[in-house]
Amino acid sequence: MAAVEFRNVDIVFGDRQKAALAMIDEGKTRNEILEKTGSVLAPRACRSRSSAARSAC
Repeated sequence: MAAVEFRNVDIVFGDRQKAALAMIDEGKTRNEILEKTGSVLAPRACRSRSSAARSAC
């Protein structure tokens, strides 16, 4: 069992997070978001669960 579980959470790294979040809502791919905003979307596995064992994500 995970220590903490998140659902429907998007983690975005970069200066244009709002634009990246809008593109996520539009169904754009991670590569499209990176190319247009310079922002990086966290890998799905790291966005779904967090625990001490998975802190390396």
